[in-house]
Amino acid sequence: MAAQTSFLSLPREIRDIIYDYALEDVRFSNALTAVTAYTPQAFPLLFVDKSISDDLQPQLYEKHTMVIPVQEPCQYTIGNSTFSPQVAKCSRMMKERSKTIVIEMAQTAISHYADCELDQDGNPEEAVEFWESKGSVFAEKLINDILALKPELPGLKTMKLVFWFAKWVTYNRQWSGALKRLTEEWPEIFLEIEFNLFDYVDHDAGDGGSNWIEGWNRWADREGVTFQAMNFKWDSHVDGRFTGRMIDVEAWSEEDFIYMNMRERDKALHWGSYKYGVDVDFTEGSMGA
Repeated sequence: MAAQTSFLSLPREIRDIIYDYALEDVRFSNALTAVTAYTPQAFPLLFVDKSISDDLQPQLYEKHTMVIPVQEPCQYTIGNSTFSPQVAKCSRMMKERSKTIVIEMAQTAISHYADCELDQDGNPEEAVEFWESKGSVFAEKLINDILALKPELPGLKTMKLVFWFAKWVTYNRQWSGALKRLTEEWPEIFLEIEFNLFDYVDHDAGDGGSNWIEGWNRWADREGVTFQAMNFKWDSHVDGRFTGRMIDVEAWSEEDFIYMNMRERDKALHWGSYKYGVDVDFTEGSMGA
């Protein structure tokens, strides 16, 4: 009777082919809620046999991105909470092997000061000037939080800051100092910045000045930082569709831009299409690899 061949006795390249079919890559994990990207429920193969689990280890987190959502940056700025202690709880393998981290920021509520007055309904009164006065405070706090993670993320290569603009704005002059400190203290990382706007129109374009997006673009060129901006339709976003167009920031400075009508300007400013596809499971949070 012929001896049985065990799975682990198969050539490595054959095992890797089988693993590729059986184990789907986890591209993104919410680092505030997911201690691991590989749970027993989603990846039982990892927990069936220790030998197979050990054999699979080199393939885990190969193309993985850790996502840190900063919901309501106003509250983050005026409050005492930080995200670095929570991220530090992620599994050792996730932290050591993840090569990209995304900080995703979105302000959906009104911005207000910590000691603001309350309206007749007991809600904080909006401070329209909040980001003019507190933008640099937010930048410094965020960068401090990020730098606290440096010892935890030895394999990190790319850091991406994603700003979703709806009820706030951010100016480069408030961020340049903090970002310079980030790149000086963490020179191994490549920095990317992405702006996601909704129905953005610069009504003063062509007046001889420049807008805040152009300011960020010029700074990025000087510092060797990748910068891109997208324009989404608010109505599409409400319907759950995040399909937008790239903004050609340089178009604002073209000599003939001032002479274009609105339709021509829209065509000159936008190109291609962009579908936002960071698919993060915000409920995942069990222990594992």
